[in-house]
Amino acid sequence: MNIVSFKPLFSNADEIVRKFCAKNFKRPLALEMVYLPFVLFKYTVEANRFFGEKKIEEGLFLADLIQGVPVNIKKDTVFRVEAGLKSDFAALLPSPKEGVKRGAEAIIVEAQEVSQTQVLPVILEKTEAMTRGKRLLRYDLMRFFGGLRYRKVEITLYPETKVVYYPYWLVYYRGRRGGMKFAVMDGVSGRKESEEIAHSIEMGLVMKKQAPERLELSEGLNPN
Repeated sequence: MNIVSFKPLFSNADEIVRKFCAKNFKRPLALEMVYLPFVLFKYTVEANRFFGEKKIEEGLFLADLIQGVPVNIKKDTVFRVEAGLKSDFAALLPSPKEGVKRGAEAIIVEAQEVSQTQVLPVILEKTEAMTRGKRLLRYDLMRFFGGLRYRKVEITLYPETKVVYYPYWLVYYRGRRGGMKFAVMDGVSGRKESEEIAHSIEMGLVMKKQAPERLELSEGLNPN
């Protein structure tokens, strides 16, 4: 299946196992990578203080197409778009700038062929996911701007959108009572993901008719 996705920078299973085991006392039993669908869009936020001062900022945002869980993209994120996709994303993504901030996160956007068993289904329409994401983004921005210091925070969404798939590693392990559980690791940043994203992935897996293929850990792999 051909998809447009963020390239997983952590594509090696050993790396993910080490990251997982560094903060857990559980031994991984299996790993798999799945791709969660998101709608990517741009927004402008206008915040008005009580005494007339105004603050305007732009940003990029993701809302997953299963629950509408919002993921705000850091302002200094650098996007590197595959040559064949540049025209598709020209109106949405900022052009790479010289003098990029040191330590800024980089996201590579690419078209790739992956197994259909790795791709989670789309449940929400883009507009519904954006509406849900916008509502939650508003609360986050109110906290960011200082809450009561502003009497009004308005968010305007740009019409340009793209569906992109985000890579996540699922690390399977046994819980205290012996049942199978999984933790979700971000395939781009390598960080452990939120419970909301984990729930979206769980819903997506349930929706799939075919059981996902798993990457079994080799006997010689040392998780420590």
